Amino acid sequence: MASGSASDLQAKLSAAVCGEQIIVPANVHYVGTFVYGPTNPLPFGWQTSTAFKTGQQFVDPAYHLQLVTVGGTSGSTVPAWNDSGGTTIDGRITWTDQGVLPQYCPTNPVLVVSSNIANLPQYQGISQSATPASVPTLECDANGCTTLSISDGVSGIYFAGIEFTLGPSATNVYPIVGMGGYTPVAYAVPSYVTFDRVLIHPAPCSPTAGDCAFVQAGLDLNATYATLMYSNIWGIINTGQDTNAVSTNNNTGPILIAANYLEASGENVFFSAQCGNWNTYSGTVTTSGNNVTWASGTQFTTSTTANSWVGAPMTINSVQYTIQAVNSPTGLTLTTSAGMKSSAVAYTVAFPGYLWPWGQPTCPAPADATIRLNHIKKQLNWRNNPVRYSGVVSTNGTAVNLISGSQFNPAWGNGGIYVVINGANYIVTKPSAATTLTLTTSAGTQANVPYYEGCIPSIPWGCWDVKNGFEIKQGQRILLDSNWFDTTFAEGQAGFFLWNCGISSNPAQVCNDITVTNNLFEHGPSVGSPFGWSGYGPQNTNTSRGLIRNNVAIDISGPTWGANGYVGSVQNTKYQTFDHNTFLNTTNTNPFSMIFADAPPHTNIGFTWTNSFQYGQPFANSDNAGQTMADWPKNGVPVTIGGVVNVGDYFGYSGGSPAYPPGMKSLSAPSCRTASKVYSTCWPLDWAMVGFSDFTCGGQGVGCASISNKLIGGLALAPTSPYHNAGTDGLDVGANVRAVIAAISSISW
Repeated sequence: MASGSASDLQAKLSAAVCGEQIIVPANVHYVGTFVYGPTNPLPFGWQTSTAFKTGQQFVDPAYHLQLVTVGGTSGSTVPAWNDSGGTTIDGRITWTDQGVLPQYCPTNPVLVVSSNIANLPQYQGISQSATPASVPTLECDANGCTTLSISDGVSGIYFAGIEFTLGPSATNVYPIVGMGGYTPVAYAVPSYVTFDRVLIHPAPCSPTAGDCAFVQAGLDLNATYATLMYSNIWGIINTGQDTNAVSTNNNTGPILIAANYLEASGENVFFSAQCGNWNTYSGTVTTSGNNVTWASGTQFTTSTTANSWVGAPMTINSVQYTIQAVNSPTGLTLTTSAGMKSSAVAYTVAFPGYLWPWGQPTCPAPADATIRLNHIKKQLNWRNNPVRYSGVVSTNGTAVNLISGSQFNPAWGNGGIYVVINGANYIVTKPSAATTLTLTTSAGTQANVPYYEGCIPSIPWGCWDVKNGFEIKQGQRILLDSNWFDTTFAEGQAGFFLWNCGISSNPAQVCNDITVTNNLFEHGPSVGSPFGWSGYGPQNTNTSRGLIRNNVAIDISGPTWGANGYVGSVQNTKYQTFDHNTFLNTTNTNPFSMIFADAPPHTNIGFTWTNSFQYGQPFANSDNAGQTMADWPKNGVPVTIGGVVNVGDYFGYSGGSPAYPPGMKSLSAPSCRTASKVYSTCWPLDWAMVGFSDFTCGGQGVGCASISNKLIGGLALAPTSPYHNAGTDGLDVGANVRAVIAAISSISW
């Protein structure tokens, strides 16, 4: 193709046929907004003036594979197919109602590839320094642009060795690469989409100065049979709003995210719910065949994004139809005839609202996803940044005057903002003028001392909005395995993973069948938490069957990384299992290991906690450690406890009551309340008493920051450890550390 010609590249993306290779010259910039597939959104009516090639394949809404037997340009008649098509699954929409979908190439995809792909070894992650010698660069440079969009209905597209980025003028971008987020019907969600050794990032900026353009997502991967592998997504940072390296919310999977470097201030990997609470509209209408005219009540919504009515069910006189198009606030078209109703009759339109732009009315849960061998990263220099205001001030009690540097922000006094003056923090209490402000407490009398704004998360001018590395707000059958979670800290949230299933009660979200295994978590305030949130009542059924097994966490520290330093918290769940984990955590004043984040009786049904190391005591709101464990059987909620070793757990040392049940290792366990008790078995005072094979850290207060990356082999138990082969299954308590090392060994360090 023509080197550097954006129009030539777009022409090839629009006209490609199954099996075609589009070889893009490397070390060349292509500036524009690119679309693979039809350049217009998929309509519900027939697409006229569409060029068809003999031999092209399409899939119709009835999932019939169609072959173009006679090429040409469509007009009012359907091109020649190899069969007559059919109806969709719901029986209400015919092929001729729907128009033409892009071609179907699941086994013979179109390949868009760098001319220098040979310089990027297969099955190896691509580095950020691969630019520009080995990759072509696709860049958009306009407000609200998307560098690459994949059209509805696309099936079979493979990108290899391509860079997708933004120019310095691009802002308000969501996402850099996207597909399927607006698709209202399942059959039109893109499928068989692969990104292999690609680079996705915004324009360079300074995380400390905060001059970064607004970008919400790197890759919005709303496709079935979707793959992101050996790729690099970075620099997706924002203040005041979540960002994602990879997100998905409007498809049913399967999805593979493997062997990538993923960096974002928000959720690096995000499985979310497209739908929120129900929106209901009602009134009266008249009908003439497929045409509906408003008579009274709520007028029709013409938006194609926010709460779009297209594809939504409409009930007219107790019969349900599907909306094909909204033509005006008083007129719309149905996919099938509603007959003649010249007198006004009742209508309702009801569908779940949305948290993001409108998608499928059924609110599907992303499913059958595998996330393996990824390096999931938060940059340390995001912490307490950006600092946009700094300079020199003088103080007189609570009054502060600017001498030089950045003028004050008049909005500071409205948000509890603090400033750092000569190394000390002070809260701003009154709306500021450009050169004066008032503090809540006296800063004394100081002349010509430095100041800077202390950022606060989750406000537009605040800190980078740091959230979890992996979060599920809706999803099922998800495997998170053999990943390296590298650094996070307490700002917007405090942990590495979270499933947080309870934003909406109708339709209720699902966070089921989630497996977290063989991962390394290092440098953060906590490990992770399964939540079936209680805002809409217990959501236990929708947060079922979670397994957190054979993971290692090091330098989990409240004093270092913020928050409390506990392992995690659990609420409103069913059949969650924590088993054979080694979590080296350092707590703050409250020595909590696991938090059951609601007042008894516990809302965690069928909880299992076995064969694991962590520091501190279990805790539930209003309970001491013994009551936390005793409240399960007392309230008839099944629980399995065994081989749990809470290092440094002081509960029961001074006769705490009630005693722990069997399976909890502490001085309060029944077997430990004897004269012959063995302290190293009942109560390892600190990590040095556990019996690791090569332990280089001190006691609880150290945090074990010196253990990093692949140097975790010393956390395997020595044969002399009292916990060697002491698990309920005859294995060592804690993780199989050597298995974790092997699992993550291929990740680049």
